[in-house]
Amino acid sequence: MSKTDNLPHISVAEQVLFYLLAFSCSEQKEARYIRNLHTFAECSYQQMYFWLSQVPSQSVRGAIADLRKKGAISIFHKQGLAQIRATVAGKESFLARFPTFQRFGEDWDEQWRIVILYQVRERGSHASSVYRKLRDLLDQHGFAQLERGVYVSPWPIPHHMNEVLRSTHLNGHVLAFATRELQHGDARELASRLWNLEKTSKDYAKLSKQVGKLLAEFQLKKGLTDREKEIYSTILFQSFQMLSLDIMIPNQLSDVIEEREDVWKTLLSCMQTLI
Repeated sequence: MSKTDNLPHISVAEQVLFYLLAFSCSEQKEARYIRNLHTFAECSYQQMYFWLSQVPSQSVRGAIADLRKKGAISIFHKQGLAQIRATVAGKESFLARFPTFQRFGEDWDEQWRIVILYQVRERGSHASSVYRKLRDLLDQHGFAQLERGVYVSPWPIPHHMNEVLRSTHLNGHVLAFATRELQHGDARELASRLWNLEKTSKDYAKLSKQVGKLLAEFQLKKGLTDREKEIYSTILFQSFQMLSLDIMIPNQLSDVIEEREDVWKTLLSCMQTLI
């Protein structure tokens, strides 16, 4: 997971789209993860206001309108009530913005991807500017910096990232390759050190405990106070944020998958139960 000062800004529109997609997963047993969705569940504006209780309803409506213009969601009426539903284009745009969800639940092919950026040290030059963009792109896709200019990931380099690497005008300064062989050292120890998995595991366990406790308390009530709704909404957002920051290290390299799955399942349960 990234450091706190590297947390990405998550807009209200991105939260709306995530909740629509997560709610669709909670409705479909055959699609446990967002990347597997082919059909999409609808929800009312009131449900969305509830999930986003900490956000002014006017901001939520504005975000929904923007998403509709972009084709990321559709709006239709059912029994006289407006309903919101994600689209295939919306799912694809979400996965492009938060690529970690593309790998959630995916099997690992046991290959390491290594990208080396070298001889790009001219400060203030165009090359240096491109280097920074590449570095940010690698970070966005979960590559860990082994040392200056050397980045490692257990996941394939996405197609659009390959296109960027080819079009950077840094021919001769970028080397990317995959390898199955780790001749010395332990792969799980390497993954734990590069991505600080011990902290990730503790963060997931803490959040899972919080969500489970709130869900148990709220299920016993006929209705929630405004303060309880805000707490619930904040927990949903924290779950989204934590999942978006996790590079989804494969289960062959870490036990974090158990805590991650607990948070995801509890999140889906919350969305199904407290509506």
